Amino acid sequence: MSAYILIVAVLIVGACLAGAVARSARLEFPQNLKIQQQFLTGAVLFYAGLIAALLAIGFSGVLRQFDVTPPPFALFVLFILAVAWLFAFSSLGTLIVKHVSLRALVVFHAFRFLAELVLLTAMYEGLAPIQLTLEGYNYDTLTAVTAVALFFYLGRHPNRPLVYAWNVMGLSFLAIIAFIAVTSMPTPLRLFMNEPSNVWVTGNPYILLPGVLVSAALTGHLLIFRKLKYSR
Repeated sequence: MSAYILIVAVLIVGACLAGAVARSARLEFPQNLKIQQQFLTGAVLFYAGLIAALLAIGFSGVLRQFDVTPPPFALFVLFILAVAWLFAFSSLGTLIVKHVSLRALVVFHAFRFLAELVLLTAMYEGLAPIQLTLEGYNYDTLTAVTAVALFFYLGRHPNRPLVYAWNVMGLSFLAIIAFIAVTSMPTPLRLFMNEPSNVWVTGNPYILLPGVLVSAALTGHLLIFRKLKYSR
């Protein structure tokens, strides 16, 4: 079940990306259908290429090599950070920041409810350790719920400081769960000794959880920070 929920979440994130790029390109180039199509095609190819690369990495099994120094997963974490940063500050990211509303950027994070559902069902399936879930130390569900609440609140009460504080909160929760995930793996850095260890995210399709969903959450926070700065 967790795999099916993950796939749905990945598709929803992809649909949000396509929708945001299509809207932004249409507003930026209202008279140039060709450029609109180029931006949308670029976004789709980027997303499809990312998924293909992640699945290839998962299929190779290279991330399961925890007995080498540095472990390949450490490089994978850097890859996730790089993908989020490069997209958020790319021409596509700039286009989204310019034309997608702050409310829409906030409510996008509601998809993280599905990510938490993946973790919870994976725990019950014996794949994920409890500390990664809302029954452990994962508070990211709060980010998803408050994203929806903040979306409606901002409709009548624009409040940039509140959005900034919420964005910091969501980013902090993401950092906490990332720390727990890394310290639940069978490396010298392991702090959580309960089983199972956090190795399930190194294989398919679960590599899409950190590779796509975590990347999307981090990218979303970076875009909000850019939006807050851009719309002064």
